[in-house]
Amino acid sequence: MSFEQLLERQLEDALPLQREEGRDWDDVLERAGHRRRRPRRWLVVAVVLVVLGVPSAYTAAPGVIGYFDDDGEPVDTASLHRRDRFVIDRMGNGAALVALEEIGNDGRRAYYKLEYDDGKLCLASGRAGAVLRFGQAECANAPDGRPVVPTPERPITADVVVQATRDDPTARVWRVTGLAGEGVARVVLRDDAGGEVAADVHGNVYTLTDLPRRRYVELVAYDADGEPVYRERVSP
Repeated sequence: MSFEQLLERQLEDALPLQREEGRDWDDVLERAGHRRRRPRRWLVVAVVLVVLGVPSAYTAAPGVIGYFDDDGEPVDTASLHRRDRFVIDRMGNGAALVALEEIGNDGRRAYYKLEYDDGKLCLASGRAGAVLRFGQAECANAPDGRPVVPTPERPITADVVVQATRDDPTARVWRVTGLAGEGVARVVLRDDAGGEVAADVHGNVYTLTDLPRRRYVELVAYDADGEPVYRERVSP
């Protein structure tokens, strides 16, 4: 059973969609930023790898590459779909949500910061403008642990989705999205043959999606002058 099938079962058991709501799980996944593949074509639908940053972002000053102001636009939880509220409760694991803010949006992907009364900080993302806002979510390991936003040491975050096909069972990177800190203007994904796929940063977010099936090996962040300011290895 895939991750999405397991999540689908848990959500349907807890909060079944009513017929009049007019959308099935395929539509839910599509609107939340997932593209569901039929079993006859795809062996693995999506594996999400979320890599978190390091603590220094909270002490960095504006003007430093990688600085990230995580004070965003407040979101009224009453406006959320009940399934998003269910996700909030599950992520809180007994803690109460004290703040929900949109901290990034490039028109394709939106990122949200969730703060709980036990000090836990979480990050959720999904397709911008979707009815269901949360397609992916991850929490920091501890209140004083790694933040879920960019830092001077790691000025971009990376949410990597990989897939495998029946014809090519090797897992390949299909989508990379993330937040970008101050000074990062462009993010480039490189493959092992020297090819590149690039995305500009808008609204503190970059989106690389529907990627050609290649073996991607490196993610590079550039400033507005085209100079590299950060790079990291990428692997499925």
